Amino acid sequence: MNDPTLAVLVLLLGAIVLYHLCSPDPRELFAPPVIVAVVFFFYAVLAPRDAVQTGETNILFLDALPSYPLAWRAVVVHLLGFLVGYHWLRGWLPRMRRSMPVSAAGLARLGYRICVWSTLAYGISAGFGFILQLNPLVARDFAGSSTPLLALGALSNYFSYAINFLTLGIIFQLPAAFQIPSFRFNAYSWILFTAVLYVNFGFRWRLAVLFGAVTILWHLLACRRPSWKLLLTLPLLLVVAGAMGVNRQYGGGIDFEAVSTLNLDELIHPTLTEGKSVFNMTALLIGDVQDRGEYAGFLRPLVATISTLIPRQFLPGKDIADYLRDAFVAVFDHPIAARMGLGVLNVGEYYLIGGWLGVFLIGMLIGYLARLLWAWFRLNSNDPFVASLYTMATAFLYQLISRGFTPGVFILASFTFLPFLLFRRRLRAFLAAGP
Repeated sequence: MNDPTLAVLVLLLGAIVLYHLCSPDPRELFAPPVIVAVVFFFYAVLAPRDAVQTGETNILFLDALPSYPLAWRAVVVHLLGFLVGYHWLRGWLPRMRRSMPVSAAGLARLGYRICVWSTLAYGISAGFGFILQLNPLVARDFAGSSTPLLALGALSNYFSYAINFLTLGIIFQLPAAFQIPSFRFNAYSWILFTAVLYVNFGFRWRLAVLFGAVTILWHLLACRRPSWKLLLTLPLLLVVAGAMGVNRQYGGGIDFEAVSTLNLDELIHPTLTEGKSVFNMTALLIGDVQDRGEYAGFLRPLVATISTLIPRQFLPGKDIADYLRDAFVAVFDHPIAARMGLGVLNVGEYYLIGGWLGVFLIGMLIGYLARLLWAWFRLNSNDPFVASLYTMATAFLYQLISRGFTPGVFILASFTFLPFLLFRRRLRAFLAAGP
């Protein structure tokens, strides 16, 4: 942990936050660079620090510690690319026009419909028995008991992914809920329903995006800096996330019997365990690719990403994860690695794709797109529709960074917010037409 690269990384992350903290505009603290810095601080600083202290730097029989400096260097290079794209390429941004704000009430009604449609689509795919699992006290008794209503075949996954749209539906309802009391019951009820659903089904990243999006949107609309009260909720979130990781069973909720025997430190530990595992695998992957000098290239991930939207029945031979799985097998020199469900940070995948140049250039592209998104929001900051879409895209940066698997991130984004962002003009026309 005394490697100078880590010190450079910490200074860079601190400089990013301090730069935006010194801005007179309180909304700057929710600009994309700050969100990126916070996520990397958890995964690339806190998690490996705890891993070194607890001796958990191994995955199977391999010790990732010797490759930690490479992983830290990759994060630094990626951040530098991001900052170049965000700050220095802003002169390349297209000319944008201010839009007429949509009605917050109309947006809330659309959000309510999205929540209903998402729940129905998920229920058709998973069976409405999942409602029985909303009770955290008996969720484990009903885990796996629900059966699909329809045999959807290759379309089943797409209906299951609809559950991700719940967060977007909630975010669309919140601008009206913050202003108009009559909209609050629906919005807050959907937040409770979705939070319980995500907790009981073990959807930790979805829960993180939900909490992050609600927090960001509230501060943007109120034009306030984060208060100390918000900081007090962070330990609670770590405890909840940790409790979800104890004897984790998808659909089984929290194992209250096991959790009741743990102290606070033991509850937070599973949350860091996920971060440690991801960082360890990132370090091992980058170290192995550097030693072998074999890169996946840009074409395989690009083709895999495009093919995610094609149902398997129309493309039977598609394998969207082959390039990453092959790299994991090479790291461990054993085929079992292909079935371990390993995860890496985005910088690990980018290094596999194109080495240090790939890490920098992809970071620059993400930084440029983040600046484009921020400029769009600043131009239309009084529009609840724009604020909501900006909030969703920014909160999703957590998933983009913590899961270095571009095809998977793309398909999740496509079922979280991306279609609404791409077709925002048509959606705006629909909202302008009335209920």
